Amino acid sequence: MNRFQTNVEPPARRAARWLLVVAAALLIGPSPVDRVSVPVAGAAQARGAILQGADVERLVAIATEHGWEVTHRLELIDAIAVRAAPRQVRAVTGAPEVIRVWPNRTLRVAGAAAKTMHEYMKTEPFPTFFGNAVYLGLRNSGQAGIEIDTIELTWPSANGALVAVLRDDREEVGAADLVATLSPDGQSYALDLATAPYPRLRQRINGGGDAVLGFRFEHEPVTGMDAYRLAFRFADGSALTFTRGEGVLLQGRRRDTFFPTVVRADQLHREAVTGAGVNIAFIDTGIYEVDGLAQDTTGESRILAGYNAITGTLVELDDSGTYVSDLLFGTGFESDLDGPETVSDLDSVQDGYGHGSHVTSAAVLSEASKDFTTGAFSGSYSGIAPDAGVVSVKALSDSGQGSYADVIRGIGFVVTNMDRYAIRVLNLSISAPVHSHYWDDPLNQAVMRAWAAGIVVVASAGNTGPDPMTIGVPGNVPYVITVGAMSDNFSPTDVSDDFLNDFSATGPTYEGFVKPEVTAPGGHIQGLMPKRSHLATTYPQFHDANVWFMMSGTSQAAAIVSGVAALVLQQHPGLTPDQVKCRLMSSARPAVDGDDGLALSIFQQGAGLVDAYAAVNSDADGCANQGLDVHADLAGAAHYGGRANRDADGNYYIMGLDGYLWADGYLWADGYLWADGYLWADGYLWADGYLWADGYLWADGYVWNDGAVQPDGYLWADAAIGVNTWVPNQ
Repeated sequence: MNRFQTNVEPPARRAARWLLVVAAALLIGPSPVDRVSVPVAGAAQARGAILQGADVERLVAIATEHGWEVTHRLELIDAIAVRAAPRQVRAVTGAPEVIRVWPNRTLRVAGAAAKTMHEYMKTEPFPTFFGNAVYLGLRNSGQAGIEIDTIELTWPSANGALVAVLRDDREEVGAADLVATLSPDGQSYALDLATAPYPRLRQRINGGGDAVLGFRFEHEPVTGMDAYRLAFRFADGSALTFTRGEGVLLQGRRRDTFFPTVVRADQLHREAVTGAGVNIAFIDTGIYEVDGLAQDTTGESRILAGYNAITGTLVELDDSGTYVSDLLFGTGFESDLDGPETVSDLDSVQDGYGHGSHVTSAAVLSEASKDFTTGAFSGSYSGIAPDAGVVSVKALSDSGQGSYADVIRGIGFVVTNMDRYAIRVLNLSISAPVHSHYWDDPLNQAVMRAWAAGIVVVASAGNTGPDPMTIGVPGNVPYVITVGAMSDNFSPTDVSDDFLNDFSATGPTYEGFVKPEVTAPGGHIQGLMPKRSHLATTYPQFHDANVWFMMSGTSQAAAIVSGVAALVLQQHPGLTPDQVKCRLMSSARPAVDGDDGLALSIFQQGAGLVDAYAAVNSDADGCANQGLDVHADLAGAAHYGGRANRDADGNYYIMGLDGYLWADGYLWADGYLWADGYLWADGYLWADGYLWADGYLWADGYVWNDGAVQPDGYLWADAAIGVNTWVPNQ
């Protein structure tokens, strides 16, 4: 990453508030987020191909005839994956047994480099060195406020004298007040904030709040915080010494995830609605077997099974509660095991990357929330559905890489075993560029089969926003619940100033469907992550060196909605996926302006911010996926379009519904008033679908990302699928 240069303008007070980016107990710097990444130069592209036909065995025979290695049997979509060069696979595209051929796309995670001061402050950690000053970002990640009584600072002699202390880029204590308090060697300084003129520096940092402290020296300061010593003493008697280069640790007395309160899941927890009896499958990078994730609120193990879709390894609990492991047959892999092997933990699905654990914890973390004054149990928990069961499917590697075939095989495992593990919800916090109609994409076909089987599928919108038509695969599937991300605006207990993250992908889809359906908290999300995982070691400034990590993105927002879906299904176990989607949408709270009009387009926020309490208590029905038939869609008998279109002036609108234009770009403001309720005109007409027709003004000129549809049913393009990487934390 680029380091800060001394010829760049320092942050203004307002900029400091917006750009201060910090992590779970740490505070400072860029924020990990989900952005689908495109292949980088020199990176591996498609690893073989996926062949689809009417008969899997015949496809295997064709592959054998050509000498291709079959790596995956994908019965869910009547396909196989083979390891073969593109030119070889093209030879069979005209065969009557082969309906379609796709690349087995790979993913490569990449970070964005900072180019300007504004971008730097979003992607680089504090401390910041400018001119003769050192700026430090502070964040209180606890719920209780923090007051700093004393600051002690030791600095390199080359800096000369300390001449001013600043807060939020304002000089609060100048040279006249500082000279007399310097140590004899002129290189250390103790600031007692309880005595004049310092109390204004003692201003309270509220829970979830932040501030910027600056120290101005006589000369240009030595860069690199390893040359400094900084210590804080707090009003509650605790102390902290800072000697590392990443930033300042202000963790408060206890972690608080905040987002259960934002979506009102905490109220359900107090009514014993915790997701008990509902199991969620997560297809991601695996899981971290640690307290809070591995156990529910009663201390019972709740990871029912772990499946490694990369190797075909299954780990599950036997009747005695012990994990046993075996290699599954019929997956293109040979097994060296004579029978089940007893293992001590979920070895084959351990999360070496970190993303899967963080996403899972947002949905199901069972750590109890406590009152910060009394220490008593508050009645709620740090995750949305703390008693939900977990089936972890590792389809992405410890380096954050995966393939279409691995993810599809993972979805196939979930659908095949949905009754065995009582899976009701599938979380897909992954995204990839769109390369075809939704019904032609093999990953989307697998997702549609999961929905048709009765599984509620929740997908992230992707982090490629804010422009229209940026929803990725599989979020562009019209049936599923696609989720955008909103930010807490550095005030996690105040929803009224929240706003849509500008990285959150936006609809409509190519086929005219309004996406996302709902939004959920996706900024500054605290969750669990192994400290030796790739993300934690790459971005240590966001890890507390124990288990907590802060990350942002639509991946986290999707996981929160998966947890809400589990709460709904606990109370109403007979609901279909369409009915769950309807209740989530009908109970959501849209962002409105001062005149009670929509502050954001429905292409940005869908129905609005998800409300768990209202969704569980809703009796709405028939307001989602009307006019759609997933079985006919999968059979190829019918495909569908939504009601979004674009007029000759480039404005997006809803056919049959007046007043919902999105013109001239992206709506943006400091914050929006999230309403308790909103009367949608004409119901959810925009959520319906109808038989596909080539009537969209943008259809003829649309260029698929990084690829093209080829004749004879052959689609070949180098693309990426995977978890998201970093975008500015908001």
